[in-house]
Amino acid sequence: MRPRLTLAALALIPVLIGCGGSPAAPAATPAMQAAAAPARPAIATQAATRASVPPARGITPVNARLQADFEAFIDPLMARAMPAAHAPGAMVSVVSGGELVFAGGYGVADRDSGAAVDAQRTLFRVASISKLFTTTAVLQLVEQGRVRLDEDINRYLDVFQIPATFSRPITLADLLTHTAGFDPDQEDPEEDFVSAASLQPLGPFLKQHLPDRITAPGTQYSYSNYGMALVGYIVQHMSGVPFDDYMDANVLGPLGMTRSTFRQPPPGDLLASVAMGYQYHNGSYVPQPGVYFSDAPGGSLVTSALDIARF
Repeated sequence: MRPRLTLAALALIPVLIGCGGSPAAPAATPAMQAAAAPARPAIATQAATRASVPPARGITPVNARLQADFEAFIDPLMARAMPAAHAPGAMVSVVSGGELVFAGGYGVADRDSGAAVDAQRTLFRVASISKLFTTTAVLQLVEQGRVRLDEDINRYLDVFQIPATFSRPITLADLLTHTAGFDPDQEDPEEDFVSAASLQPLGPFLKQHLPDRITAPGTQYSYSNYGMALVGYIVQHMSGVPFDDYMDANVLGPLGMTRSTFRQPPPGDLLASVAMGYQYHNGSYVPQPGVYFSDAPGGSLVTSALDIARF
């Protein structure tokens, strides 16, 4: 989906959000299986920090029985999975039936300092989970009648237009269902942005890296980071405010997600709380301190275990 993310701490993190009932149901996510590494044989687990945090909007106080059940399931799971996945740190959140039943940090956020992952304070980039938040933003505009799901997206673009390769235009519905028909081999340019100064504005970036259209829209599924970045740009253009500002004011802020951001780099004290990323290569862990992407709406969200439970 976004190969370059699998090598950094932002993709180390399995975020388990359960919506079922049984604590025996959760399973390791692809992010956990693709992650990168602890060098220490022992995995330090950290107790969840829910008690000191007010219940999130829409989430009732923690059920002590379910909390104990999930601890009994998740702790040994993480003790086995993290060494196998070479993951130095991880966070886990479980929401069941509208109730936060578990949130915890495992391992270390930084191998050099040995700082433990904290469920409330440590931030991880959650990669393509970001797309759910961007989708929420554009659906707000749909509800307000400012955009339509079945309209040609060229009506919502300004600095460039999508070529009319096929008779049927691309719609927001196509972008949200990954059926726009862009060439996947032309997505995700190889350059890794290692500093915020290297980032391009969203509109010019999308214009420069526009992939070819190779299938008629609505006919074939092909996972598309570019398509979701387009959705974020439409949110920005049609709302009249920068994408990051819109997300803060209309999605993250109303949910009380005060330790979450799409901004690159994260502002204020959030930056110091982001877990260090590592590339595991030939038995060594190479720090990857700054990974920024110009197609931010599809993957730049950083958040904590407790914050993401509010979504």
